[in-house]
Amino acid sequence: MKFILFLVLINSFLAVASASGALEQDFLFETERLRAYSASELRIEEMASLLNQKSVEGHLNGKYYEDGLEKTLDWISHMKQQVLEKKFSTCLFFYNKKNLSALSCFVGREPRFKFPTIHRLFYATSLQDQNQGITSEAIKGFFKFFLSDKECEALELSIHPDNASSLKIATNTIGASLSGKASNATGSQAREIYSIVQQDLDAKIQTYPEVTLPAKKSL
Repeated sequence: MKFILFLVLINSFLAVASASGALEQDFLFETERLRAYSASELRIEEMASLLNQKSVEGHLNGKYYEDGLEKTLDWISHMKQQVLEKKFSTCLFFYNKKNLSALSCFVGREPRFKFPTIHRLFYATSLQDQNQGITSEAIKGFFKFFLSDKECEALELSIHPDNASSLKIATNTIGASLSGKASNATGSQAREIYSIVQQDLDAKIQTYPEVTLPAKKSL
């Protein structure tokens, strides 16, 4: 009986070690409160769960997303193939160091349709991590890790005018300014377009704190 119990404990330990090792293989860098990981099929699926979160008042986390939550979830399914095959999108996944088992925030960037030199930034944060500066920290880490994008002439964000948190991130964190108004494909949500040219974004990135890269393993 003791021998069987010993084998169970050994197997449990190896399973945890294996999962931890797989997690660390995807680890890219860390900021003060967050750890950033590269895209995986599972993490992209977790984006849908994050957007489907509901607050205690019953408000949906994805209520301000451009084409409504249903289209956003369809886009995530499409994005799974695009990101993993590195066709058009760059997306990083951030986990709060206090709870590495739950996705805290994701940040991504992609060329705008028909205008490949203009990139759009997209991001979302779990309800429990909002209003703590987590999104700003993740965005700063995202840009500090990737530095300048030579193919990008300008970055823009499409934001619902009532989304005060995203408006603050666009203007304060990124330094973008209002450049126009638009509506989504269905016309159901008004949008405001904030943009910043890459040269000005590069200057802004220089003010962001450095990220901590994983230590190289000695041979």
